[in-house]
Amino acid sequence: MLTYRWLDPDDTDILDQIRATIKELGWVPLPDPRYYGAAFRIMCAFDGAKLIGFHVVQFFTHAEPLYIHPAYHGTRAAMQLTEKTVDY
Repeated sequence: MLTYRWLDPDDTDILDQIRATIKELGWVPLPDPRYYGAAFRIMCAFDGAKLIGFHVVQFFTHAEPLYIHPAYHGTRAAMQLTEKTVDY
């Protein structure tokens, strides 16, 4: 019977298996493990004690909406506002 659970951040053996699989597949590496729970979490599938699958949930900043009064369209205000927001 398969079981499913969120990865415990102290379960470094499982995290190492996941990182190795991600590297082997050529996928983008996971964020720094210090940010587990804040920047990402991993749901794992097990057959007994064997890890047979995982699904990474990453939390990305998404900025919208962007509003510029119509009288200021074409003034680069939107571009400058966006550029200044990037440092957040």
